[in-house]
Amino acid sequence: MLAEKNPQIAKAVGRLQELTEDERERLLAESREKWEWDMQAIREHGIKKGLEKGLQKGREEGRKEGRKEGREEGREEGREEGREEGREEGFEKGLLSVATAALKKNLPIEDIMALTGLSREKIQSLPREETIAP
Repeated sequence: MLAEKNPQIAKAVGRLQELTEDERERLLAESREKWEWDMQAIREHGIKKGLEKGLQKGREEGRKEGRKEGREEGREEGREEGREEGREEGFEKGLLSVATAALKKNLPIEDIMALTGLSREKIQSLPREETIAP
């Protein structure tokens, strides 16, 4: 072979092999690095997609539970308001009943006002005589 006879050619062939091997090593290293970056990107993408799905599912479940709790709270508030209104109406009917009975006993309007807290106009609008049912 020519490289064996000429030391300069042998040196050039050796240098060419070094450069070729270095180039091959560089390309392998770049390929490995690219593969690692690609794997990292795939993992990050998977994590991101998983988080998005988890958040979406959590939001949906939260909305469902929130609506359910809201309905339950609304029902309870409605019941409580109804009870309160019923108590107020019952109390007012009781006062009107007492005032009506007091009028029928001919108590002075000022005394009825003091006992019931009703206004003069309200007391004066009440029936003064008993009606007999047919």
